[in-house]
Amino acid sequence: MARGGPPGFAAPAALAAVLLLDWAAVRAGVPGHRALAVLVPVLAAAAFVVGLRAAAARRPGAAWRDVAAAAAGAAARDAYGNALLVMATVAAGVVAASVPVTAPLVVGQLALVAVAVDARSRTP
Repeated sequence: MARGGPPGFAAPAALAAVLLLDWAAVRAGVPGHRALAVLVPVLAAAAFVVGLRAAAARRPGAAWRDVAAAAAGAAARDAYGNALLVMATVAAGVVAASVPVTAPLVVGQLALVAVAVDARSRTP
């Protein structure tokens, strides 16, 4: 088990479940579905950016809560890095959808992009 314990594993899955339920509500046509249709993808992208930044900034011995807070702060300060992460995620999704056998490989590419964006933001 990772040092983060069960919450470290459950939090991303719970967030994904909430976003999927929200998207299902949009597809079902609940009141306000037009606003949700814009909000859900934006929130999903923001959550993915913070998750990638947290994965890139993780160091041995660091608590996930501190890493996630630092990643959220970095995401708030670095809009250009966020755009790079979102574009890389879209490109990885297109490649994985086009050639499904490459899905494990694009995950590594996303990790590389996240580490590069993290290093870029640390350099003066």
